[in-house]
Parts: sequence; structure tokens; C-alpha cells
Amino acid sequence: MKKYILLLFAASFFFSCSEDLIEVDPTTKVPAKDVYNTEDAIDAVRIGMYSQLAYRGDGALYTLMFPVLGDILADDMVYGDTWYQVWGTEYAYETRATSSGPKQIWNQSYYSVEITNTMIHEIDYSKVEGFSEDKAKQYVAEAKAVRAMVHVDLARYFGKAYHLDNGSSKAVPYVDKIGYSSTPGVVDLPERNTMKDIYAKAITDLNAAIPDLPLVNAGNSRYMNKNAAYAILARIYMDMHMYTEAKAAATSALEGVNLMNKDTYYQGGLSRVNDESLLVFVSDKDKYSKWRTFTSFHDNWDGMGDDFRANETLVALFADNDLRKHFFSPESDHENGSGYEYHKHYLKYPGYGVTVGKTSLGYYTYGKFPRIDAVIGETKGSLGLGEYNYIRGSEMVLIIAECAAREGASGETEAKNKLLEIQQRMISGASLSTNSGQNLIDEIIVEYRKEMFGEGHGHRLMLRLGNGLKRTGGNHTALLNLPAGDPKFQWPVPQSELDTNPNLAK
Repeated sequence: MKKYILLLFAASFFFSCSEDLIEVDPTTKVPAKDVYNTEDAIDAVRIGMYSQLAYRGDGALYTLMFPVLGDILADDMVYGDTWYQVWGTEYAYETRATSSGPKQIWNQSYYSVEITNTMIHEIDYSKVEGFSEDKAKQYVAEAKAVRAMVHVDLARYFGKAYHLDNGSSKAVPYVDKIGYSSTPGVVDLPERNTMKDIYAKAITDLNAAIPDLPLVNAGNSRYMNKNAAYAILARIYMDMHMYTEAKAAATSALEGVNLMNKDTYYQGGLSRVNDESLLVFVSDKDKYSKWRTFTSFHDNWDGMGDDFRANETLVALFADNDLRKHFFSPESDHENGSGYEYHKHYLKYPGYGVTVGKTSLGYYTYGKFPRIDAVIGETKGSLGLGEYNYIRGSEMVLIIAECAAREGASGETEAKNKLLEIQQRMISGASLSTNSGQNLIDEIIVEYRKEMFGEGHGHRLMLRLGNGLKRTGGNHTALLNLPAGDPKFQWPVPQSELDTNPNLAK
């Protein structure tokens, strides 16, 4: 199936099949309407859009790169650089135009964008027998929302945090059209857009998509849906410090959604679709690359867990009555031979993972993201097999709490109730916060870090809060103290792209 999809893409995409963003294509091409002229062919393109985000032998955007990079660039997760020796310069904030990180996420992002633009612009759904108008609208809406999501997630690495200069810094091109000009064989070479333009275009795409997307349910959280689109809007508005709009979008994202209960959460609910899943990237046992998945990087037993550990400064935030503390296991547990027993029995013996205490290397996080087919006490399951909840309801609840707290006294009751909704699930004896003002906001942000650790949120949170990066202790090997707005936060355009498209230097 994958080879078939790639052959279809090669016939009609704006960009060539090389890994560079822009190259001059042949002077003729097969019109998309002549390729995507059956329902099966169009369905294959849609499947390909999601597969590109989730499956690649060298790791995919949304099951490796964005979630892992999204945390090792902040403070709460530590990059080991042991087995996956790829992102050392990025972790140390010495990223160059020839570094792996920029090229990896740029290439994969724009290949994904190619697919979305093909679905939006190149397919004449009305000419395909049996393809309903509603289905066509939904597929175009999914593509627009995915296009917005990819551009915004990519732009955060290359542009300055929006609130620092009202989005005036340039980041990446927002490619929202097929790039052929009126001259045969000539391709329009895009320039980089500002963060303000990128966010505006993404908001336009999402608002256009939302009416034609279905509400999320257990069967469709693996595809773009109305709730997920609202959640992406909420993240964008949080970046822009537009808290009223963010709160409204997060509220809409929770329509019809319940949070996981304690037992589901504690028994590995984040490795699969659950009640609060808004958008999930799945693992297919017949397709996935076991060493290059989100779950593998949380897996200390045979996996890549040595390269993705929790910092002891994060672990110290969890009280003993917080069940989430039992998701951690120190390196020393595994050096003394008890690692497999922990792997098998972390649910049977609550607290097992934290009995040893501090460690110089950081804490494994397998307990939060176990292998999806593991049976506790019976079998380890399949290495790296699990599903990544890219967006889930708890994040939206915490966004609402923070936005309400920022309203001042009028919003504090709502903020405290939303905060308690998250805390009481896993903290024994949790009660309504007694904080107010900035102290309440700070408490909510700490809760956000505790709830969302290891899920790829650290980098985005750090940028939007504008506190800079202070890695001054704990288990990090790359200690840093970078103020907000430091040029090191903005990655350079990959050199291979600059060589092909000089407009990207503008």
C-alpha cells in the first residue's frame, strides 16, 4: 500500500520526490484528476496523509520527532544521546543549518503538506463516481486542519515566540497552494512567512475546516476531527496570549468528551485510544519501526529509554500521595538487575519505581507509556508498540483553568474547579486550591508540567511563558541559562533548502 501511495504522489505533487523542499519539476505532469479518479484512489491518499505523519523507518513527525524534540529542548526531560545519537546539537542549543533536527522535521513537514494540498486543490471529487459531497467536504476539511497543524508545529522551531514581537519574526513558508506558475515547468519558490502570517493562515484553515468535521468519538480520534481542530486553535491562541479565544476553543474541544478515570490512566491508558483522546497517532504492528517510535523512547527494557528520561527536578514536584509519581523508575533500579521486575510489576506494587530515590542519570517513564500489548505479570509485549495521544482532554481542561485564572478574581472559582478536576483523579485527598492571582496561575502551570510530561509539550510551554530556558541543575548534561528571545531558540533553515531556494534566506 505504501509503495502504491508514493507512486500516486509522484505523479502530481508540487514538490519533487527528493527530500528537498523545492526543486524544479519536469515540464509536464499527469493531472491529478486522471490519477485520483476512483474512491479507492482518493481513500489511499487520505490514508497516506496520516501514514506520513505516523510511519517512517527513520522516525515520523508525530510519533517521534515532535513529541521527543518537544520535550528534550525544555527542562523536564533529559536527552541521553546514548543509542539515538542524532539530536545532541539540538539538545545543547548549538543547532546548525547542517544539523539533523532542522532537516528532518522540515523535510517531513513539507512532504505532509504536499499531500494536504493535493487533497485540497488537485482532486475533483465531483467527478468520482459514488463519492458523496459530504465525504468530499470532510476529506478537504481534514486536509486543511492537518495543513494548519503541521505548519504551526513546524514554525515554533524556526520562528521567535509569537508574544515576544507580536509575530513579526520570519519562520517558514506557509505553503497553501500547488506551486506551478503559469509558465510550464516553472515553480514558484516561496519565501518564509512571519509567525503572524502563519498563525493567521492556520486559524483561517481551521475555522474553514471545523464545520465539515465530525465530533470525536472512540472510532475517529485517529483522524482529524472537530474537537482536535478546536484544540489546535486553543494552542495557537495560547501562544498568542489571546486567553479569551483560547478558553473558548478549549471548551469547544471538550464537547462530548470525558476524561480518563484513575484506573484507565494508571493501567496504561495513554498508550491507546481512551475516553479523552482527541487526536491519536496509531502504531500498526505490521508497519511501525520499533526503535523509532514514541513508545520506544519511554521504554527502558530493550527500547530507547536511555535517551529520554525525566529530570529529577520534575520528579521532585510529585507528592507521595500522587499516583503519577509511580510512573517513574530510577536508572539505578535497572543497573542492579531489577529493571525487568519493574517492567512486569509496576502496577502490582505501587511505589516500586520510586523506592531507590535520586539518580544521576534521570528517571525512566515506562509506567506512563507501557507497550500497548503488554500484560502485566505475564508478557512484556512488543517493543515500541503503542499509540501516541497527540491531543487529549486533560490539556484542554488545564488551558481553561489557566485562562480563567488570568481573568482575575472573576475567573478564580472556575480555575480552581478545573484544576481540581485534574488533581483529584490521581492525588489522594486533593482539595480546592487556596491560591489566587499569580500564585494560582503558577500552580496550574506546575500541574500542566506534571500531567503532560513526556508528551512533547515542554518546548511549546517554555516558549509561550517567555521564561527562557534555565537548565541549571538536575540530570541534564547540557546546562544552559538562555533568556527568552535568545537567537538560539530559532533554528536555521536547513542548508540543503537554502541551496535550492535562495528566497528562504530573505
